[in-house]
Amino acid sequence: MSDPLAAACSRRYTATYHGPRRTLQDIRLIVLHSTEGRTAESAARYFASPERTGSAHFVIDADYCFRTLAPTWVAWAAPGANHDGLHIEQAGFAHWTREQWLAAGVVERVSYRVAVWARLLGVPLRWLTDAQLRGGSARGLTTHAQVTRVFPGPHRDHWDPGPSYPRDLLLRRARYWSGRL
Repeated sequence: MSDPLAAACSRRYTATYHGPRRTLQDIRLIVLHSTEGRTAESAARYFASPERTGSAHFVIDADYCFRTLAPTWVAWAAPGANHDGLHIEQAGFAHWTREQWLAAGVVERVSYRVAVWARLLGVPLRWLTDAQLRGGSARGLTTHAQVTRVFPGPHRDHWDPGPSYPRDLLLRRARYWSGRL
């Protein structure tokens, strides 16, 4: 394999729980999460367990990418952005500092996947404001923390990927990769 970033994501694990089918045209958001763990495989295994009630489309760390749910299925990931979101879990912790996120090496692999899917789905590489997210028609990037803030409900404790997540770097690298696709 010549470019590990471009390698296909493993389909070894399939998320047990999800919502109904949808079309790719229904997706307007790319939602970033943190797994609250160190490896993509441990989170992918978690989603595949019949005892779990959450899911995401992709789980990524610095070395691996797992596609745990086809994008045409609605993930149970962030209420308020499930039906219209493509959900990417990245190995890491919401409490991490910027330096810890950078040292983990996951941002580069995630930025590549964001670029690929943004292009495929027609999602602009930009962070949405709360008003744009709430409005229900703008297309762009968001986080689980922002979805929780804009659409409060029973999952008010989610603040991932955390306030120190390097959103600026993710966006810059996704734009870089987008120009090379």
